[in-house]
Order: sequence, then structure tokens, then C-alpha cells
Amino acid sequence: MNSQSLYKENKLGCGCLAVLLSVLFISIALVVRALIPNPPTLPTPGSGTDNKTPTLAPTPSTGTVDLLTAMEQQFVTVSFTSIGGASGDVIIITLQRLKAPADSDLTVTLPPGLLLTNSDPTEQNMILLQIEGAVDNPGANTYTPATVMELAPQETVAYYVVEAFCTNLHNGNPTNGTSMTLSGQASSDLVSLMKAAAARNDSILVIQAAVWALTDNASRDDLNQVGYQLSDQDLQSARDLLRAAGLDPANYQLTA
Repeated sequence: MNSQSLYKENKLGCGCLAVLLSVLFISIALVVRALIPNPPTLPTPGSGTDNKTPTLAPTPSTGTVDLLTAMEQQFVTVSFTSIGGASGDVIIITLQRLKAPADSDLTVTLPPGLLLTNSDPTEQNMILLQIEGAVDNPGANTYTPATVMELAPQETVAYYVVEAFCTNLHNGNPTNGTSMTLSGQASSDLVSLMKAAAARNDSILVIQAAVWALTDNASRDDLNQVGYQLSDQDLQSARDLLRAAGLDPANYQLTA
């Protein structure tokens, strides 16, 4: 009996000792943990101002815009000058850098069908077809073929010759040096005609005759009177050009 009681007491005593040791270990662990400083919290991407990735200044790149956009955004200023004549390579465009960055290059395209108003009301207004080439200065006699206008880095001004056509049959030809003002795009029919002409290979005579068919409803006799004599083949080419523009030749006196 006594041995059984002793056993029970010893078992109980061991249990109490285990509990005390457990409590002691936990207490020591808590003290040690309190003494060890917490590791620093690493910043996460985008948190705080000290973790920003430095950004490099953008490198100026080549930009291509049409002439109307270049003028609207004030990348350039543009002036138009007649070099005399009603048809063909008769307009000089002066392209001058304005707000386009000086260390970037700029390419400017010419949409077919822009209208120019002559500063002299007795002379003809003009419609622009396409860029023909670059010239060294407005008075140059030769040009380097080009289809767009370009300003290279650090280049402030450039000159280009443009193929253009008269829109007033009975006015006088623009004189050399006459300034003109861009007045926007022509009617949708004239724009379609210019786009069709740019895609074809018609003569200046044929294109001018088709323009006057639209602007003046000119007859063949009208053209003869101003020195534009059309052959039968020219007349047929004018009909073909109108059709290519989506226009019905039967609606015009010249080609009916």
C-alpha cells in the first residue's frame, strides 16, 4: 500500500516538475525574443519616395506628321510663294522650325488637295498636288527629287517645290514672287481628283483640264481660249482621271 502511494506521489511530483520546466522555458524564450530587435522592413516597389527608379530623359526621335498637323501643333511655320505659272511645279514652300525640338528630325507630308488663296485677287488661286523636290533656296533653278519635306536635327529652314494647279480659269496667272495663304482643304471632289492624279501618270495639261472641269465647268473651247488645247487623247485621259476619282465625266461640260 505504501509503495503504491509513493508511486502515485512520485508520478504527481514529476508532472509538476515538467510543468514548471515548461513555464520556465517559455519565459526564457519570451525574454530572449524581446531582447532581439525586429529586422528592418524592406520597402515594396512603389512604396515611398526613396524607392523610385530614376528615369532618363527621352531621346528625340523622328516624327512624321502631315502639314496641317505640323502647323496646328506649331512645330513649324510655313509660307507659300508662286514662281509664276498656272500649272506644274509652280509653288515654293518654305518650312521653318518653330516648336519642334532643335535636336530632333521632322518629316512633313503633304496631303493632296490643299487650297492656296492668292494675295492678289486678280490672280489665280491654286490647289496643291504633291511635293516634287527640295531646293537650296527659293530662286533655285534645279531641285533634288523628294516626296516629303524634312528638317534634319539643327536645321531651321528648308525649301520645297510643289506641283500645283489653278482653280480659276479666267483669272490671271500668279506672278513670280506672289505670296499665298493656306485656306484649308478643297471640296471632297477636288481632293478625290488630286488623290487620283497622284496615283496616275497623267500630263500637266490633262490634270489642269480636269481641275477646271470641276471648278469652272469649262468647255473645250474655254480651254482653247486660254491656250490649253486638248487633243482627243488628252480629253479621253481627262475622262479616265475623273473616273479614277470616282466622278462621272458625263456631269461635266468638258468630258460629257
